[in-house]
Amino acid sequence: MKVKTTPENVREANEGLFRSTMNLPEAAYHCGMTQKEMKMTFREYLKYHKPDWDSAKTVPVAPLSESCFATIDETQGGF
Repeated sequence: MKVKTTPENVREANEGLFRSTMNLPEAAYHCGMTQKEMKMTFREYLKYHKPDWDSAKTVPVAPLSESCFATIDETQGGF
């Protein structure tokens, strides 16, 4: 059964994509669009809705430890 495209459905789908509560196929089905149409609509949405979070504050950065760096033993024929 085809879903009717309404401004409310499109808004909900765009907000679902923006907040990562929907994936693209779900959002497209929710508002009765193809995935290509949903991509184009969402790109347009992103032009006017900038991120409202600070990624530097929300993504923890793990410190590098010495075990992250591999050492090559030259006697065993490294690169």
